[in-house]
Amino acid sequence: MITISTHDTPNYELFKSSAHRHGIEFLRLGEGRTYDGHRTKILWLSEFLCNEPADSLILYTDSLDAFFLSNSDEILEKFRLFGAPLVFSAEQNLNLSEVSTWTKFQRYLVLMKNRPKPYRFLNAGGWIGEAGTMLQILDKIVALPFSDDQEALNFYFSENPNELVLDSGHQIFSCTAGRTGLELQDYHIENDRVTNQVTGSKPSIMHFAGNYFEGANQLVSQISYLRDYRYVIKKQDYRWYSLKNRLTDVFGTDNYRFHLIAPVALVLIAIVVIWTLFFLFS
Repeated sequence: MITISTHDTPNYELFKSSAHRHGIEFLRLGEGRTYDGHRTKILWLSEFLCNEPADSLILYTDSLDAFFLSNSDEILEKFRLFGAPLVFSAEQNLNLSEVSTWTKFQRYLVLMKNRPKPYRFLNAGGWIGEAGTMLQILDKIVALPFSDDQEALNFYFSENPNELVLDSGHQIFSCTAGRTGLELQDYHIENDRVTNQVTGSKPSIMHFAGNYFEGANQLVSQISYLRDYRYVIKKQDYRWYSLKNRLTDVFGTDNYRFHLIAPVALVLIAIVVIWTLFFLFS
């Protein structure tokens, strides 16, 4: 099991405590080095995987916004049920902003096709699989003109949809990206075990949208071995994201489609209101 962390932080200590609680040993990449954006992750992972046997099984997870909920035996058992060489975490939000609007729309149509709601899109914060398979993909995406590993992977996935398998049922990885503000609605905790109430699964790793930790801390406070820890909150617009995501959930759509339709809907409503007022006072 590997992760990336350049230095000790309260968020990293929370992650480390959860790993120790479940008897999980992990290798820390990047300690003492400089992290120059998420493209650095591609380079460091490639550097590590080059020295691993191609058929070795690797679990990667981010460490600064994630924690473990089960031991490695359970994770391995779940992975084998996929029957795939590589499985990625999945989220509700489509992270693909470094392309034109038209290109993003085209990729969205490909990526959402035949994918179960609501977790249709790849999240780069967690994956498990063969070292050789992952290294081949990293070698391909490093050549793409993206500064972000998740953007590059989503673009690659849209061109090669059959090469990657997503954990859309949140069996291993549960990621809240795209559903910030819905944590207490989406998750139930009993006896220190989290149940995703959207899928009915009991994930082994929880992963939150980075820096939006108000809801995450409410969940952490309910887990006995994490009660002494809290995520450090750096961004203060949690309520705004929470409102948008609640509206998205009410309309039963995904974040990309909601942001596409909402402005048009507001313009139409404004036209109707203006038209009505014109006739009332004319």
